[in-house]
Amino acid sequence: MPTMPSVPVLPPLPGAPASGPALPPMPALPPPMGMPGVPSAAMPALAAPARALLSVQIDVRRPMSALRELIAAQLGAPPTTFKLQRTSFSAEVKLDARGAKTPKSVSQCGLRDGDRLFAVSGAPLRSDERRWVVWLHADEPAAAATVRTSAPTGAPITDSIVLRKLGDDLVVSKSATPLELREAIIARFGASCSAMAAALARCGGSPYALRLREKSLSALTKVYDDGFPLASKRNAGAVADGKEVVVQLLREGEGAEPAPFTSESVLLRLRGWLPAQCVLLPPFELALSAQTTVLDLRKRLAAAAGASRAKDVTFARPLPWQLREKHALPGLPWGCHGRFKDSVALGELHLENGTLLAFKDGCAAEDAALQAEAAAAAAAAAACCVRERARGSGGGAEVAFKIYTRAEQEERAEEEKKKDKRAP
Repeated sequence: MPTMPSVPVLPPLPGAPASGPALPPMPALPPPMGMPGVPSAAMPALAAPARALLSVQIDVRRPMSALRELIAAQLGAPPTTFKLQRTSFSAEVKLDARGAKTPKSVSQCGLRDGDRLFAVSGAPLRSDERRWVVWLHADEPAAAATVRTSAPTGAPITDSIVLRKLGDDLVVSKSATPLELREAIIARFGASCSAMAAALARCGGSPYALRLREKSLSALTKVYDDGFPLASKRNAGAVADGKEVVVQLLREGEGAEPAPFTSESVLLRLRGWLPAQCVLLPPFELALSAQTTVLDLRKRLAAAAGASRAKDVTFARPLPWQLREKHALPGLPWGCHGRFKDSVALGELHLENGTLLAFKDGCAAEDAALQAEAAAAAAAAAACCVRERARGSGGGAEVAFKIYTRAEQEERAEEEKKKDKRAP
């Protein structure tokens, strides 16, 4: 019967005599490490000495659970209180998936005669479970123990995100849905996170008070779609150990009864501009149904824009760099060339999740000093004359280049066509 000692009973070296000297002992097993955040009472004291090497023998055709029971009997601890790892820092050898018809055998887990295993304190995972890292997106920059990512220094009105790490031991199943992930996050961190508890209280305890996002170095990116499982490409894709997910709490203005975020929803990133005060408001995100009309959006933003009438709210679609200089804001294409009509639904505008929209009161007068600065910048651009040193010309001569507008280009094209017709 084949055996699998889990501690170093090493076979003879190739070509060495069977009766040769004994091999030196292997390094001792390190003491089990405690689980972060779990009281010591959760892991019973091991009956065996802390640094003792344990040896077990088992038929490699038997299930992995049988090996765990043998090890647990020697440790004097329940099998559910420790994990088995190849090294003290490697991934653990996981249990069978829930509902598996045929349990994995010892050989199917890749264990062979003479292999070593480390017993590490902590609840074991099944083969279909992973541990994720959970971050909390905080709107207020005063959150403690944060990681801040922002735009380069020197841009006073740039965007930034503040993240606070909630934990790195959330157990997630590969077959889970976004709703099940929300419920697991609430069960794990809801009591200890005051901001999450407040958001749940505002929304009547609905798990949809949590919006699930992914992050890059400087921004929140993908929004998880409740219409698909976590393992789909629209969400997390590959559900792997160490995956990071960001919990974004719904703002007070997003409604007391939040709905699932699906392909019929759109997430807008909004920034308000107050022309009279020359103030650019901090950014915020708003999730809406694709059937929401532009008039409904204007009504929700009228108070933030300081507009007395909803129809006075006007929009622009700026590029992020255009919000770095305040003198560029009056010159934005406010009105979006007439596309944002009151009766048009947001879904008809083909807005992607995360689309940046600036809004303001269209009837408010711009600040006089800022308007003069914007006019000077526009006049310099309207000159359409860019002077640069000519390459390869002796004496350092300068050449002027004319930049034509679209209308001028069309006129020149018509003139060229007339010249071609008149040519013999």
